[in-house]
Amino acid sequence: MGAEPDARWLVEIVYRKHGPAMFLGHLDVMRAFERGVRRAGLPIVHTEGFNPRPRIVFASPIGVGASGDAELVCLCLDRFAAPVDVLRSLLPRMQPGIDLREAHALEGRKPPPYHLIPWADWEVSLPPGTASRSELTERCVTLLAQPEVLVERERKGKQRQLDARPSILTLEATGDDALAMRLDMGAGPSVKPVEVVGALGLPTGSPTQPYPLSHRLRLGPLPELV
Repeated sequence: MGAEPDARWLVEIVYRKHGPAMFLGHLDVMRAFERGVRRAGLPIVHTEGFNPRPRIVFASPIGVGASGDAELVCLCLDRFAAPVDVLRSLLPRMQPGIDLREAHALEGRKPPPYHLIPWADWEVSLPPGTASRSELTERCVTLLAQPEVLVERERKGKQRQLDARPSILTLEATGDDALAMRLDMGAGPSVKPVEVVGALGLPTGSPTQPYPLSHRLRLGPLPELV
């Protein structure tokens, strides 16, 4: 991996991932921004070493099948470029489903410590007819009363369990087949909304069944660093 030189100018972009881009993985989104930056001719900083890469830093990327309203990415530039001009240059060069909403300059020469983002707000739409609001409310109350909520993950062909309860800060039904949750991003391994759905005893989808749709509404603010 190449070294990560400081930037002379930082521009943070807020973007929306939706529609056809929901089915892009993080590497695909990363390549889409790299391609857009290259085609726009922006003065991006590159890492050093044998395989230089554009210095583009993402905040807690969401995975395949999820959408988001306020995703964050920081472009590290080697000279001044007005945020409005960066946005204008990139807009026509991004693929469908990645909508750039706003851009602003950041202080300093290093990208934000996105790993310190404390939480994320999600909404989940379940397949129609899954459960009424009252049933979902009962399931949420029961789960939140549990001291431990075990979910299973597969890693390198092996199943392992983790306790998701510390990561579930809030959980409520917002309607029939609809949930809202705030998930902690600093309490160990990040818990996925679909894992919370499974912990509620609800179907999480299969090749022959609809999958719940997860949508990230916002990311919590970074803490003030002294």
